[in-house]
This record gives sequence, structure tokens and C-alpha cells, in this order.
Amino acid sequence: MTSFTAIDNFAKATLTTIPADEKPTYNTLKIIHQELNANAMAVPSTLGGGHYGHLALVIPPASFNALPNTAPLVTPVHPGPEPIHGDAPTAAQITETNRTYAANENKFLIYRATETALQKQLLEAIPDTFIKSLKHEMYGYAQVTALAILTHLDTTYGKVNADDLEDNMSPTQPIEDLYN
Repeated sequence: MTSFTAIDNFAKATLTTIPADEKPTYNTLKIIHQELNANAMAVPSTLGGGHYGHLALVIPPASFNALPNTAPLVTPVHPGPEPIHGDAPTAAQITETNRTYAANENKFLIYRATETALQKQLLEAIPDTFIKSLKHEMYGYAQVTALAILTHLDTTYGKVNADDLEDNMSPTQPIEDLYN
């Protein structure tokens, strides 16, 4: 068992919050995406090629796989309640089985801890009003991934609208920010 806490590695301990009286927009969701991406990448991982931490937890698989130096992410599964040793194993075989079991269990636990921490941050930043269609009657959001929440928000609220385009016509920020 690991004592790992994913949030200890996060670049941003708390995400930018969307006020309860404001619908999410493309621009507010973009900020949340950037913050979650940074947090996911801050947690080291060998999964998916090892170059982007746990970024695959918060971006679509096609987007992740399009990044340089990645490999398709295989979600780790718990290796079971205890190591399984073959019939009449040698001491070396027992040691190797135990080592492999511990490594697989640790990889799974870190992955789950990171997923849970990212989901928790997202649930704290987004008013329930905008995501409650994902909420299960009995389990709440326990089985809803951060990526599923982000996908729902992007699909429902993340489209560039006429107000966004009008804001770009008369910017109040430096032109460099507008270009970015």
C-alpha cells in the first residue's frame, strides 16, 4: 500500500471556480482545462510513455495519443488481494512475484489517487447545477471520471458563442493576450 497523495504534486491546489450564478463558457472552461492538465502532468507516471504524467486522465485518448513520445495508455487494474505464486516456487521466483505484485499495486493506487484528486478538484470548481445530469441517484459522482465531467462541460457549455466573438472584436486586454 502506498501513502501517496496526488494533490501534493499538483501545480495548483485549487482550481479556478465558476460562480454558481454564471454558466460555464469556453473561456472559463479553458482555464479549468489548463489547470487540470498541469496538475495531471505534475504526477509522475510510466503509463502512456511516461512523458506526460497522468495527463491521459483529463484529455481524450485521441488527443493524448497524438502527443509526441506517447504510447496508448493501458489503465492499470488492481493485481488482486495477494501475489499468486506458482507451484513449488523458488525463493527467487517468490521475490520476483512479490516485487511485480507490489509495483503493479502501487501503479494502480497512484493512478486511482490521481484520478480521485482531479475529480474532486473539478467537482469543487463547478457548481452542481451544470453537471448534475451525470450524478447517479445512489452513488453521486463516484463513478464519473474527471474526463467524463470535462467532456460533458465542453459539449454542453464550451462552444464559442456570439458574445465571445463580440468580446474579441473590442478587447479590453493587451493584444498579446488576445492572440494567445
